[in-house]
Amino acid sequence: MQIGKATLAGTGVIFATLAATALFVGAAMATISVGGPISNDNQQASDLVADILPPPVYILESYLEARLAMAEPQRLDHHAARLKKLHGEFDARQKHWAASTLPDDLKAQVHKVDAPARRFYTELELRFLPSLKRGDEVAARQSVARLAAAYADHRREIDQLVEQTAVYQAATRQTGDSYVTMAFVAMAVAGLVLLLVLTAANLLLRRHLVDPLKAVSAVMWRMAEGDLKAEARLDKPVDEIADMMRAIEVFRKSSQACLAADVQAGVVRELTMGLEALASRNLAYRITASFPPEFEPLRISFNSATETLCAVVTRTAASAGNVLNGSAEIRSASGDLAQRTEQQAANIEESAAAMREVTGMVQQTARNAREVGEQVSDAHGSATEGGIVVTRAVQAMGQIQKSSSEITSIIDVIDGIAFQTNLLALNAGVEAARAGESGKGFAVVANEVRALAQRSADAASDIKALIGASHASVAEGVALVDETGTVLTRIGERVAAINDRIAEIADSAQAQALRLQQVNQAVSDMDKMTQQNAAMVEQSNAAARSLADEANDLARLVEGFDTGHRTRQPAPRAAPPKHRPAPVAGNLALKADPDDANWASF
Repeated sequence: MQIGKATLAGTGVIFATLAATALFVGAAMATISVGGPISNDNQQASDLVADILPPPVYILESYLEARLAMAEPQRLDHHAARLKKLHGEFDARQKHWAASTLPDDLKAQVHKVDAPARRFYTELELRFLPSLKRGDEVAARQSVARLAAAYADHRREIDQLVEQTAVYQAATRQTGDSYVTMAFVAMAVAGLVLLLVLTAANLLLRRHLVDPLKAVSAVMWRMAEGDLKAEARLDKPVDEIADMMRAIEVFRKSSQACLAADVQAGVVRELTMGLEALASRNLAYRITASFPPEFEPLRISFNSATETLCAVVTRTAASAGNVLNGSAEIRSASGDLAQRTEQQAANIEESAAAMREVTGMVQQTARNAREVGEQVSDAHGSATEGGIVVTRAVQAMGQIQKSSSEITSIIDVIDGIAFQTNLLALNAGVEAARAGESGKGFAVVANEVRALAQRSADAASDIKALIGASHASVAEGVALVDETGTVLTRIGERVAAINDRIAEIADSAQAQALRLQQVNQAVSDMDKMTQQNAAMVEQSNAAARSLADEANDLARLVEGFDTGHRTRQPAPRAAPPKHRPAPVAGNLALKADPDDANWASF
């Protein structure tokens, strides 16, 4: 049974018991009160006894015994003993009423009754009984007359005492009735007061005990159903129920703390899995589980940072592939340039041989001049083609420079992401510090994130430095190729001059013989330039190989990341085989080794 219902039931039982008790006590008091049934029964019994037996205070029986003793002298001893007994009873009752609580007027009247009775018993014992014992009938009759006079006086006082006693009894009955009435009124007032007190006690009990207990019970039921936001407010701040409510509040806050700790543990667990995936270079991992509202921005930031990093790595992989293809094209172009340079060297060697033949055979000058003219024309075409190749090489290296700049921008983006990740980890560490003991694990994770962000920033800086070095090498290669184009232009100009000279040789053999030494010198200069071109081609090949190696390293670095979709790296083109120039003699044999230290400075 609920406390409220039990309180109502208990109050009803108390009220019913009180009402029954009041009725029972009222009936009992009405029964035992003066004038009531019991009082009337006692009064009737007393009246009956008074009617049956003569009272000891009234000497009527003693007077009758004296008359009997006068009439029956033979039984004088019996009557004398009877009179003695009655005299004793009279004295005892006189002493009793003298010590009673009767009013003074009644006591005085009792004392008046005693004086004639004393005269009666004195006459009886001193004169009447001795006269009967002596057989003096005359003295006995005279004594009886005196006894009758004393009895008459006693009877008058008794009648007066009876009247006063009746008045006293009536007054006593009236007083008793008044007291009974007052008692009934007092009982009714007391019952009403008790009823009001019980009603007020019931209301106070419901307000200060039953209602707070109902509130406590409601809060406990809501907490049992999982509603940890339930709370009750009590009017009195200090009592046992308030202590119970505060204890329940402690349990509620503890449950909320445990639930919050479980939520934070779940968030830390999801973040740990995400960071472990990033540590294993799995950039395709995303946190799909929903976080609580206060942690949802953390999940969104993590997924956004991961997507940004994945996009950057994907673009870096594509750029690395482009750099690798560009370096392969540069190597191929450099190989073609080397082959053409070797061919040009061979043509110059043939030109030198022709010039020696012109020196030995003047007659063959015109024919040899025409042949030399044709060869020079071929050389001019080769030089022109070489210029075109050099122009393409310059354009390819410009693309490499542009790709290097884009990679530098990408590295800057990676560096910015690492910086933002570091700030995010720092903020997470601050929030974990505010969380206290429950945030220690999260602080460790935040420190690991900061360390990972720092390593990413360091790796980005290293890659940026490598790309800067490659950019410098490419710039140097561009400068060398530009210079190669200038040299080829000069070669074309020289070939044109040679063509003019051959025309002059054809016009005048003499002039050809005189200027043959100059032509030979020009061929030597062309040989030197050709050797220089070969050295520059070798340097271009070395730079292309270095750029290809750097591109391969970058490709291997980004291939370690899982971005969710594989980026297909372009296959590098194989460089053509290196052609070694044919051995030459004469002035051409004096050309420097392309690997000599003198060419390194060039």
